Amino acid sequence: MARRVLVVESGTGLGPAVSEGVARLDPAIEVDHAHSVSAAVGRLAACGYDLVVSADEFDGARAGIFLRHLCARRFPAVPFVLTSGDERGAGGGVVSLLECLARLERLL
Repeated sequence: MARRVLVVESGTGLGPAVSEGVARLDPAIEVDHAHSVSAAVGRLAACGYDLVVSADEFDGARAGIFLRHLCARRFPAVPFVLTSGDERGAGGGVVSLLECLARLERLL
């Protein structure tokens, strides 16, 4: 079975960065994208994912934090990486884009 990563963001540039990083690690890993909490939950419920990578902020709010808590309850077996989409990170469990790519390598 193919491994799959779900990237959740809306225009932060996270999707292309994660897709490129995953392709370098293993081109056979599928990367899907969702642009809202509801779309992400729908995809997670319908498909099996090996990892979720989410931007901290999308949908005009800090929706990534809400999604992380929701996934911890509904999909606890799926690792979740919450990133700020920049090089600094934002604290509170939010990692920088560079740390996100390093974690991808360890998780995949």
